[in-house]
Amino acid sequence: MAPLLSGVASAQSRCGDAEALRADESIGAFAERCNVPVEAILAANPDVSRDELQGGLVLLLPQQEERSWADRARDAVRDAGRQIEGAATEAGRSVSDYLSDQPDLNRDILEFGERLGLPGVSAPPDRGAGILVGSTAGVPGDQVEVTATGLPGGAEVLVGAIIQDEFVMLTRATADTAGRLNVEVEVPEVPETEDEIQFVVRTSDGRVSLGSEPFAIHSRT
Repeated sequence: MAPLLSGVASAQSRCGDAEALRADESIGAFAERCNVPVEAILAANPDVSRDELQGGLVLLLPQQEERSWADRARDAVRDAGRQIEGAATEAGRSVSDYLSDQPDLNRDILEFGERLGLPGVSAPPDRGAGILVGSTAGVPGDQVEVTATGLPGGAEVLVGAIIQDEFVMLTRATADTAGRLNVEVEVPEVPETEDEIQFVVRTSDGRVSLGSEPFAIHSRT
């Protein structure tokens, strides 16, 4: 797939001074392909009626004035949407599921939305995937803060701990739209022979799993 939103910096027209209609191509599809409004195309071809529009007909394209950055950005967003929809269709997934499977792409979209000031995007997304625990040691029953980044946006996740090579779930949570998670969990009980655990955040489908540095377990005094 072409780089996301690459069209922002490109020229406003994708065709030259004249372009032929493709077979079974509507004037609307032609206008979209050449990035020129239908009305402007018809105005540049006053001797051609809509009834005469058919494959192979060469239409003149008007010379466009320089368009604003916002107009070009809107075009780029539409192009990116079509590219993402096409990629999702090829993968046999819905667009939302496809974006959940592509956290890097999801973060790119959110980051671009924040730069444009789009509604619902108020904070820059984090780069990279990782998990951070608020402390490095504790006793069973303590509350610790677990922060994770790089998750699929809006994904349901399981927060747990690896104890004696087994995953023990502590709670369920949902990542925000930027793929971040912040939750408090209780340090679990462990066998007396265990002196450390690893906190883990994983998506409910098991596709993404993040593990913390070893967390030391101290005995109660």
